[in-house]
Amino acid sequence: MEDLAKKIAEKAGITEEQAKLAAEAAQEYVESKIAGTVEGKIAEYLKDISAMIKSQVHEALTGKPLVTMAERVGDFAEGAKDKLGDFAEGAKDKLGKIAGSIGSFFTGGGKDKEEEEKKEEPKK
Repeated sequence: MEDLAKKIAEKAGITEEQAKLAAEAAQEYVESKIAGTVEGKIAEYLKDISAMIKSQVHEALTGKPLVTMAERVGDFAEGAKDKLGDFAEGAKDKLGKIAGSIGSFFTGGGKDKEEEEKKEEPKK
């Protein structure tokens, strides 16, 4: 640390005491960044190893591969997508029929049944 403080003091034109404080601050900053990154990577690595071991133990015990949560979620999402597609198709058909009925009502194609029946009845 002393060598670094001397270099900083020379380059920055500050006292060695100020340079030492600057070097310590830089060291703390770098360590905090590295520690966070390393901790995250280690946790991710351990999680992956744990999942791999669990999968291998399951397969060794049962003779069948372990279905992962990601695979289950993927299957669920695919099923939900299919059901939503079916629902949307059904809704489209029903809305088309409703739109047709409304359109014929406003164009005169949907006259009241009573009017039509009156026209069809012979006069007495």
